[in-house]
Amino acid sequence: MLALLVASGQMTWPEINAALDAKVKLATVDKLDRHRQQHGATPPSWRHEDAWAAHRAWHEARRTGEREIWARYNAKCDAVFANAPAPSGARARAHDDLLNREQVLDVFRMARDDEFAELTQRLGPQPSRPATFPARPMPVQSAMVRCRLSAEETDAIDKLDEAGFTASAGMRDIIEDLAREIADEIANAT
Repeated sequence: MLALLVASGQMTWPEINAALDAKVKLATVDKLDRHRQQHGATPPSWRHEDAWAAHRAWHEARRTGEREIWARYNAKCDAVFANAPAPSGARARAHDDLLNREQVLDVFRMARDDEFAELTQRLGPQPSRPATFPARPMPVQSAMVRCRLSAEETDAIDKLDEAGFTASAGMRDIIEDLAREIADEIANAT
């Protein structure tokens, strides 16, 4: 079938090779995703990435939560000060107004502190931070970058599909076996 596509001028051998390479890349990415989903244990090459991602996500959630809590607290305090009566001439009355305002602010502070405690409980313990950054890209990261299809590969695979090419069972098996072997090597790299 492939030779027929070349003989009829629908495709060239470089286009066919690019399309088949693209099919292997797509199958490899699929195998990496399946490997990760099927195995409860994370492959060693992903553990470091996952630890950093969890660490960053926890801190970002904490920063976002704290920012929202402070914004609510400051808005309430601003409203109290904006609605505060003008100081009256009597010292006793001014002192009472000040005490009342402090009581309201104390209620806001307690509510703020309760929100901070709830945020801490909701987020749970801080994930441990990996001691080092990877000295080089992790194998999975590198593989994912290498598995991105180039424009030529995308065009070639589209052209092959449009030509009506259907891979035989043997070719599909070969592509699957090759992709599985590549994905296993990547997943087990340390």
